[in-house]
Amino acid sequence: MTVAVAQAKERIKPTGLSIENTMLLLDTEGVLVLQKSGDTVVSLGFLEPQLVLNSFASLVHFSSGILPRNCICYERVLKKDTIFHLYVFQYDPKVMNIKYSWYDEDDGDSSEYNFDLAMPYIQVYIGIKEIAGMISTDYSSITCSQKPIIGLNDNVYCLPLHNLDSGFGICWGAASVNKKTNTESIGDYARRLGTNFFTSTFNRDLAPRYPAALMGNNTTDDIYDNPSAVLNRWEKLTQENPSFILECQLTSGSYLNFGQVIQKHKNNFS
Repeated sequence: MTVAVAQAKERIKPTGLSIENTMLLLDTEGVLVLQKSGDTVVSLGFLEPQLVLNSFASLVHFSSGILPRNCICYERVLKKDTIFHLYVFQYDPKVMNIKYSWYDEDDGDSSEYNFDLAMPYIQVYIGIKEIAGMISTDYSSITCSQKPIIGLNDNVYCLPLHNLDSGFGICWGAASVNKKTNTESIGDYARRLGTNFFTSTFNRDLAPRYPAALMGNNTTDDIYDNPSAVLNRWEKLTQENPSFILECQLTSGSYLNFGQVIQKHKNNFS
């Protein structure tokens, strides 16, 4: 291969540059523009570094081919004029501070509560719909497991928090679903949505299927209006042993394994 080098300090303007077969090389003189033609690479000259920096600073989302952090699965489906994206993020077990708010009949007012709760492995499935450049959220869900998901046949379970239905679907409620920013990739936007769900304030809608270890002697009727008994027990068990959640029997939902949940999302693309 032959390399033809331009004058060392020759400055060029970016106007009219084709990105096809073009490479940018950071050099002591600035940003060197190289263009391949057959077996020959020709140096077109240098771009001012500030021009390149300004370009990156003003970039809107482009598809880099790099998945966002914690993403273990990605699906992209094109149907007519709509692009559907599904990102699945997995998070390791940890203790989360979960905020609740519900109406207290004794006080005659809404009260807020905070609980430090041990969480198992969590999978967050975020659906994104893209129509003519407009981005919106699509069906999204959450599952959990006692070991990391590495295959479609791995079992998944109900995360025992409110605001999730038996099919694992998210009820966003007060969770923030702000619009995607211009500097945010679709994947990073999806990740932010999932994070926002856990930092939002939960209410008593869609009561979860609590594992027996969390229920203790409480009945479903006992905790329907005031789930604090179970949440307090969960917090106490967390303080004693944060890993207990990986050892108790979690509750199954409408779909038994990871592949079934993925297929549920794909069937929902419409």
